[in-house]
Amino acid sequence: MNPSAATPPAKASTASSHEPTVRSVIEACLFVGEPAVTIARLREILRNDITDQRIELAIGEVKHMYDDQQRPYEVTHQEGVYRLSLRAEFEKLRAKTYGQGPKEIKLSQEAIEVLSVVAYHQPIEEREVNEIYEVPAGPYLKQLLRHELLAVERDAENPKVVHYITTARFLSLFQLRRLADLPRIETFSLK
Repeated sequence: MNPSAATPPAKASTASSHEPTVRSVIEACLFVGEPAVTIARLREILRNDITDQRIELAIGEVKHMYDDQQRPYEVTHQEGVYRLSLRAEFEKLRAKTYGQGPKEIKLSQEAIEVLSVVAYHQPIEEREVNEIYEVPAGPYLKQLLRHELLAVERDAENPKVVHYITTARFLSLFQLRRLADLPRIETFSLK
């Protein structure tokens, strides 16, 4: 998106004849759901002469504006990606309006157990999952990869070493904002 291309021809002074600001371009990118709104991507969209600090400042301005105006959505930041998200207090309204969403994934108990091992111990190699789970986990890991609940990271020094990690889809499916929101094992009481 080239900000100068979005600028209408010069006219008499009207509200619609202003050049987009850094803040308004960032807000537009968040609103239209640019796939991965990162600082680097915003710098690319805005022009490379804008500093990361200026972009971060503008994102902060958008966040504060939404807070001050008590908007039902907020700017969230997770793993280097910015998103426009519905605030938690509006989730019941979203669920009431749109339902709970599709129940598209059916996982066996074993697959869920393997997924939980990865979620709590990531990044983790298959052999480590096997040790914790005490059963070969390969087929379940492949199933979870197909459902895009897991992804693989390769070791930079040894590309043959594969680590499993959870994905944004995992967080979304389990209605978590970030991995830190996973229930802590010590909070469970076993009877």
